[in-house]
Amino acid sequence: MLHKDSKALAERDAEVLKAQKKLVHDLDARPPIQEDKTLTEGLREWKEHIKQQEDLLATTASDMNKVMVEPVKKLINVFPAIQTAIRKRNHLLNEYDKCQQKVDKQKKKERTGPNLVKLDTLQKALNNAKEEFESENTALCKKMSDLYEQRTQYILPSVHALINLQTRQLGETYRACVEIEKHFKSPNPINPNPTDRHTLTDKNRFQEFKALSIV
Repeated sequence: MLHKDSKALAERDAEVLKAQKKLVHDLDARPPIQEDKTLTEGLREWKEHIKQQEDLLATTASDMNKVMVEPVKKLINVFPAIQTAIRKRNHLLNEYDKCQQKVDKQKKKERTGPNLVKLDTLQKALNNAKEEFESENTALCKKMSDLYEQRTQYILPSVHALINLQTRQLGETYRACVEIEKHFKSPNPINPNPTDRHTLTDKNRFQEFKALSIV
């Protein structure tokens, strides 16, 4: 799932960039903005930022493929081999069980010469089946143990590299947005807390009410 999530992350970033391009295009077509030199300069800076982000996004996607997608694919390719080994182990276990059943059945027969010879043959087949199964099972258990122990160590460098890529991309985006914001700041900013103005007005009115004299 990690490599799929990484690809989805890159696709979402591309969608955000596409939405920015449309927004800038729509704003640039507005006459009031076209007549404002400051806003026009701001849009120019924004367009340049988008172009830089497109280049950075392409580089990030390529790097992400190297540090996350490809390593995870290699890890996933190990599992089909593990599944094949499990199927082989299970097949040997079934053969071992069949041999054991044949030996148990032969032991119940009369102990004549031919029956004893057949029992000896079946017992040798059972020993061989047991040896094959135990050998394959031991190898599989070791392989599974190694895989589970190493998978975290294997993927951690990819996760760290992905974090570094995102840090670089978001850092560049933040710095560009700070520069763009300078072109869109209003010389008369709106009070961020309008309730203060209303509170002040209410207090003034209250003082006026107190000053009224009742005749």
